[in-house]
Amino acid sequence: MAWRIIPLELGRLAVLPKILVWDKNSNHEGETGRIQVPLIGWLLLNEQTGEKILVDSGGGEDEEFGTKYHNPLTCNPENHLEAALRKHATTVNEIKTVILTHLHWDHAYGVLKLPQAKVIVQKAELQYAVAPDHEFIRTYELDLPDRIPYFLRYFKQIQTVSGDVELTAGIRLLFLPGHSAGSQGVLIDTKEGSYIIPGDLVNIKRNWEESLPPGIYNDLEACYASMQKLREIADENKARVLFDHDFAAFEQFAQVR
Repeated sequence: MAWRIIPLELGRLAVLPKILVWDKNSNHEGETGRIQVPLIGWLLLNEQTGEKILVDSGGGEDEEFGTKYHNPLTCNPENHLEAALRKHATTVNEIKTVILTHLHWDHAYGVLKLPQAKVIVQKAELQYAVAPDHEFIRTYELDLPDRIPYFLRYFKQIQTVSGDVELTAGIRLLFLPGHSAGSQGVLIDTKEGSYIIPGDLVNIKRNWEESLPPGIYNDLEACYASMQKLREIADENKARVLFDHDFAAFEQFAQVR
């Protein structure tokens, strides 16, 4: 079963480089310069059946809110989920399945625009999101007064899986914990070969090329183990690994149409 992968730019964050790559040999002390990184949603189109699946949904459209409580957020009208899907002849109502690589706000907020969709999350991620380590409370928005955390607002849409699971023909979910307790990747078969969306285990090209974990993690040892697992699966399936917060991800598809 062949799928087509279309990366959607759903906004941009201004972040410190140290949150993208953890490198014990780098000294980030006093680092203040931020860089722009994309928030990417991945539209999967089944070329036989016409089915449409979304992997990750962006961090929402409220720039003021995102900037105040997270990182400086830019989300122009063309980056709104409805508009980004519309460029590819897709409406939000056509998305019946959303796969979330993890429940961090910048990947999972946009689900609020998809009330028709079932939301596929690793069970370990959902369990961790409701009671995370203290340093990640804000990431899941558990500490904001008078505001129900975004993922609890679509709680009844969530369907959990555990471990590596074949979701449907041509799409396999890969349990890749470390960045968060229940992070997962998605292995997808296309006409051009297999691709893996790895979530924030591989933020940028450097993570993959130098086998460096992300700068944000709940378990560094698990990050290294997941990176090794990802390499083995990529080699076994001759799969290309995509970059989750890197403009290079769009270049990876410049010739694949």
